[in-house]
Amino acid sequence: MQTAIQTPILFHGFQKIGPLRELVIKSLDQLKTGKGPATVKTIAGTMSVILLSSLMSIVKIQNKGAKLGTMSPMDQVLWRTHLLEASLMGLRSSMGASKEEVERLQKEKTELKEKEEKASKEIKRLQEEIASLSENLKKVKLE
Repeated sequence: MQTAIQTPILFHGFQKIGPLRELVIKSLDQLKTGKGPATVKTIAGTMSVILLSSLMSIVKIQNKGAKLGTMSPMDQVLWRTHLLEASLMGLRSSMGASKEEVERLQKEKTELKEKEEKASKEIKRLQEEIASLSENLKKVKLE
């Protein structure tokens, strides 16, 4: 019986994520066009509020269950739904932070490779200059 109740509620929960997904995609598009920082902060703030709201609902339901000694089936379904929402928001937030860190590290790696290439070219140029100066010095000594 619980599975029959949980499936529609779980499906309804994923339908709620649809607009959130669209919002994230729009924000990524704006980030690519240069309108990103304000939008990203707004979305991060919104996701934080949703996460906090879900966590508060979880605590309220748990406290209600602790006072009564048991949780009603409806409270159990609501608790699971809020727990799923909170888990999803937390996972998305941590994945977003990880993605940003990976992108930062890739950019840093690219910059370091460019610096290394410039430095190796400079070293080769200096070695060639030293070789030519050494040859000139030998010629001068021979004369």
